[in-house]
Amino acid sequence: MHATLRRTGAILCLLLAAACSGNRRSGNNGPSTEAADVRTTVRVENQGWSQAVIYVMHLSQRVRLGEVDAHGSRTFTVPADVVGAGRSVTFVADPIGSNRTARSFELQLVRGDELRLTIPPTAF
Repeated sequence: MHATLRRTGAILCLLLAAACSGNRRSGNNGPSTEAADVRTTVRVENQGWSQAVIYVMHLSQRVRLGEVDAHGSRTFTVPADVVGAGRSVTFVADPIGSNRTARSFELQLVRGDELRLTIPPTAF
């Protein structure tokens, strides 16, 4: 029972360290040309013992962002088509060699956000 509670707690706290800060720019004459180049990024820190594949999910669409080594970190660009008003996303960490995955809470991102997500050592 304790193992189940620990695993559930780890899944719930997975990716809790979310810190969003936007770099939104617009001029007085309407949107700037730089706004089209603004990227939404997610920095994933994997404190776990397994290499993990990171996905972003929107509705039923699952988009692979890439892999993060065990005890490593990596920054990914979130696809622009899943970012914006009224769109909720969930991040999924799928450890290589295991059938257990971990999910973040639903998040709403805005173009230019810089998100930090942490996979705790007990997530998988």
